[in-house]
Amino acid sequence: MFRHFKDLDKLANALHVEHFATMDSELEYVDSEDLAVEVLAWMKANDFNIVPVKKDGEKSFFIDREKDLKDLAEGEIIANRMKPIDPSKFVEKGKFIKDALKELSERGWFFVGTGNVVLEGIVTLEDLGKPAVSFYLLSHLLMLESGLRRLLGSYTNDPMPDAAIDHGESFTNIINRVKKEKPLRSKLGFASNNQFDNYTGFMGELRNALAHGRSILTKAGGSVKKATDYIEKIDSLLKKVEELINDKDDIDDVWDKFAETHVVKHTEQNWAGTNAMPNLPMNYPIYVISAANPLEEVLSPEENKKRHCGLQSILVSRKLKFEEVFGESPNGTWSEASFAVEGMSQKDACELAKKFGQRAIFELTEDEIKVISVDGECKKRKARC
Repeated sequence: MFRHFKDLDKLANALHVEHFATMDSELEYVDSEDLAVEVLAWMKANDFNIVPVKKDGEKSFFIDREKDLKDLAEGEIIANRMKPIDPSKFVEKGKFIKDALKELSERGWFFVGTGNVVLEGIVTLEDLGKPAVSFYLLSHLLMLESGLRRLLGSYTNDPMPDAAIDHGESFTNIINRVKKEKPLRSKLGFASNNQFDNYTGFMGELRNALAHGRSILTKAGGSVKKATDYIEKIDSLLKKVEELINDKDDIDDVWDKFAETHVVKHTEQNWAGTNAMPNLPMNYPIYVISAANPLEEVLSPEENKKRHCGLQSILVSRKLKFEEVFGESPNGTWSEASFAVEGMSQKDACELAKKFGQRAIFELTEDEIKVISVDGECKKRKARC
C-alpha cells in the first residue's frame, strides 16, 4: 500500500473546505430582532458556538455564544450583541482541506466566502465530524500503519506486508512494536518510550473509531485545539515515515541488517554468512541481485515469482552466467530468491537492481560481502566466511 503514498496528495487536493463546511442552505441564521435569551437557549440545544445573523435581509453579522451572550438583560435582542462579519477574513471556497484544517487550528472557527463579499458557509468544531474529514484522516492513518509495518520489517530483518493479514496484527500492536525497536523509534524522533506514547497514544483508538463510522470528535470531545493537534501529529509522523522509507542513506541500523544477510544456494551451500564456503564456483566479483519485494514492500509469492522470472529473462538475454541463490536472515525466518551473477560490472548490476525497485545489491569477493546501494556506494562490508 505504501507505494501509493503520493496518491494521498491527490486525495487531499480533491477535498476542499466546502466539502466539510456547513454551506449555503444548511446554514442556520437568527434574526437581529430575536430575543437574545432565546437565541442562547437555541444555540445551547444545538451545540452551536457561532451563528450568522440576518438584519433587514443582510447576512453580514454573527454571534459568538461564549463571547457575546453573557449577562443578558431581560427583553434584550440580538441586535445589541451581534458583530459585523469581516469579509477580509473569509476562507475562500476551493481551499484544500489540509490548509483549511490549519486555518481552523489557528482560528478556532471561520466563515467561508467567495471574493471577500458573500458569506457562503461556516466551519466550527462540529464540522470535523463530517465524512470528508473522517475520510481524509482514515486514509492518512491507514498509510501510516502501512509505512510503520514496512519500516518495522526493515529494522528487524523480518519483512512484513504493508497490510495485516485477515484478523492479523492490530495497528496498536504495530505501534507498540515500533516503540520497542529503539533504533527505529529514535529515527522517528522520539528519545524515550514515554515521549513516543504521549505522541501516538490516541492513534490506534482513533483509527478504529473512524473505521467503525465514528469521527475525530469521539476522541477530541469539545476541543478544536485537541482535534487539530491530533491531525497535525498524524501528518507529521507520516512525513517522517515517508522520509525514512524513501531515503535510508544515513541509517546504519538498516544497512547493518542488510549486511547480516546470508547468501545460500538451494542445495544449502552457504556463499556468505555462517559456515560459508571458502571457494565459490564463479569468478569474482559476484553480484547478488533480487527483483522481489521492491523497497521492502512484501509482495505475494505469485507477484515475486513473476518479477524473479522477469529478472532471469534479462540475465539470459545479456548472456550472463548466473546461479539462483537466496538471501536469508540469520535466524532463517525470511528468505528471498535472488541471482548471483558473474561477469557484470558494478554499475550495470546497480542499474538493473534499481529497475526492479531494489535498495541495494551484494558484492561477493573471495574475502568479503559488501552491501552496495543502487547508487553505487558501499554501505557495509563484512567477512564473507
